[in-house]
Amino acid sequence: MITLRGPAGDSLTMQVDERVKNLPQVKVGDTVSVAYYESWALTLDGPGDPASAGVIRTAAPGQMPAVFAARRTNIRATVTAIDAGKPSVTFRGPQGRVQEVSAAQDPRILARLKVGETYNVSYTEHLAMVVEKTAKR
Repeated sequence: MITLRGPAGDSLTMQVDERVKNLPQVKVGDTVSVAYYESWALTLDGPGDPASAGVIRTAAPGQMPAVFAARRTNIRATVTAIDAGKPSVTFRGPQGRVQEVSAAQDPRILARLKVGETYNVSYTEHLAMVVEKTAKR
């Protein structure tokens, strides 16, 4: 188990997977930097490839723990709602999961979508985490 404290003093305790390398090098007070990004892409033509792909890179032995992970998943998803005011679109995936997605980068896409229709959706997640030694006071 590891407990992380955020800049506002809030904390998060989580179980660390045994695959995490070099964890014994982490000490109380070390700084952990985490970045998480996600993106959605929509294809308005033909059926898509339902496959998923991913990559994980970790620190070399002897280095401080670090990881970069990326995963892309292609699904067929049905539009359940369109909100031009936000702008956003809500999809229901093949396993029933519902997700609202921002269309702020190109709100014109909303005019091409219809509630009840199914589209090819590609979802990508990126996670980067590195532990840094803090300066001694």
